[in-house]
Amino acid sequence: MTILTPVLALAMLALFSGAVAEHHENACDTGDSDLKVPDGFCARLVAEGLGPLGHIGVTEHGDVYAAIQDTQEQTGGIAGLRDTSDDGRLDEQVRFGERGGIGLTVRGRWLYFAEPQRILRVPLHPERLGPEDNPAVVAHGLPDTGAPRSLVVGDEVVLASIAATSRTCETNGGDEATGEDPCQERDNAAGIWRFGIQEPGQNPSDRAPYAAGVRDATAMAWNPRDGRLFAVDNTAGDGTAEAPRARGVLRIDANSDYGWPYCFFDADRGEYLQAPAYGGDGDSNQGCSPFEKPLFELPDDRVATALLFYRGHEFPERYRKAAFVALSNKEGDNASSPRVAILPLGDNGQPTGEQETFAEGFSAGEVSDARRILGVAQGAGDELYISDSLEGRIWRVDYVGDAHTGASK
Repeated sequence: MTILTPVLALAMLALFSGAVAEHHENACDTGDSDLKVPDGFCARLVAEGLGPLGHIGVTEHGDVYAAIQDTQEQTGGIAGLRDTSDDGRLDEQVRFGERGGIGLTVRGRWLYFAEPQRILRVPLHPERLGPEDNPAVVAHGLPDTGAPRSLVVGDEVVLASIAATSRTCETNGGDEATGEDPCQERDNAAGIWRFGIQEPGQNPSDRAPYAAGVRDATAMAWNPRDGRLFAVDNTAGDGTAEAPRARGVLRIDANSDYGWPYCFFDADRGEYLQAPAYGGDGDSNQGCSPFEKPLFELPDDRVATALLFYRGHEFPERYRKAAFVALSNKEGDNASSPRVAILPLGDNGQPTGEQETFAEGFSAGEVSDARRILGVAQGAGDELYISDSLEGRIWRVDYVGDAHTGASK
């Protein structure tokens, strides 16, 4: 056994401490990233210039796939990205697909993608980037409106949200809009539909929605802690034709109805009220009793575009017990900057109603000829990926240690 003298031990300790500090200092090479994240986290810019991105997904091998929206100038599709040099940068890229879209998710060796009128199930190649074979059409006949879709995949099912294009299902514009009664847009939008993975060629028009009256659930995810579907609905808070924003955090049940466009939820009173477009006077709750209430409302003036319940172990405990929600500019708002917030979860696995900023520093502005979408996805090593459609950027966020103590992971 070798016995160290006190002087030698102190010298080695100083050397080790310096090495740890140097490792921590060099652990986060942010490059051109201006993204701000909490102490101990590192946000690296790993891809940019990809075009107007939609949602993103990550395979078990660490490949990143991103939806690309259509524009008037070019057709979108899917981008496959891979780190070939083991430095975190996504330096290899392939593109495929016939149409663009927003909704995308990866489960196992399958990629699921929502085109404007179809939902596709794409087999991914086990070795190279891209598809192994032609996609299967899970569903077709979706309304070709350009409204966002979001996809959640479970055991043998795909849950697809289809957003409404109108604000109040109005028959005329302006603040005094009159709502169509019954609202025909609810027949194939403003809800969530359930499709079987193994049943080709399904159509939303031949079945009732899994959940109705949800105006825009672009931010939708499965909560593994309580085994239920959650969404953040983007809607006008008082049922008027104002620009929709993130409102109710919904715990989605099968065959449920959340009231759009007939009623809106008044958070102060804790009940639904009849929408002005349907004769509401700000006090009447006529016809609103059957609708499911949200868990709570987000105090934010942005639009929710993605939702993720973190399932990994890399992040500290407070982030492991949280959902990440991406919040983008609402329509016509070029001043506010998007952000990613966390929603802490209680002992029952549900969001508590609190929120705090996790990532900020995104550029302000709207995307020309496309929607401003922020996406979030968990990586194969429990890291977090964040995407922004404004400049086609993707960041990788890792936990590297406690910045105050110099400890590193």
